[in-house]
Amino acid sequence: MQGRIDKVWQNRSKNEKPYLTLEIGGERYNLWDEELFDQVQEGAVVDYDARQSGKYNNITALGPADSNGGPETPRDMPDPNYRSRSIRRMSCLRAASTLAASLDLSEAGDPIEYTVGIARKFEGYIEERPEPEPEPDEPG
Repeated sequence: MQGRIDKVWQNRSKNEKPYLTLEIGGERYNLWDEELFDQVQEGAVVDYDARQSGKYNNITALGPADSNGGPETPRDMPDPNYRSRSIRRMSCLRAASTLAASLDLSEAGDPIEYTVGIARKFEGYIEERPEPEPEPDEPG
């Protein structure tokens, strides 16, 4: 999911464990992973994953949104979304490989490039990216 951090509260649990409460899009989420605290800044647009635990929403992954103009992740800090993105991409590549194996690719050019192209289309579909408009044919 993606949203703008509207407000941040610093809190402590009954056991004195620090956590943050973030308001994103009118919803409140708790962030318990202290390693992600430095990525939290009011006004920043972030990609995040959350799950509900009882009546609370807890953030399970958080990182700067692509091209958000907000705070950047230092290059030596691992991207918190890297693992889930890698899993998604491998799943798309596996599905594309299965599909390509059932096709006659003798006229498709490079079969690897063809298969990766299919995987990219699958990934775009999963991420709900719009398909590029086809180029109009030149009159002639």
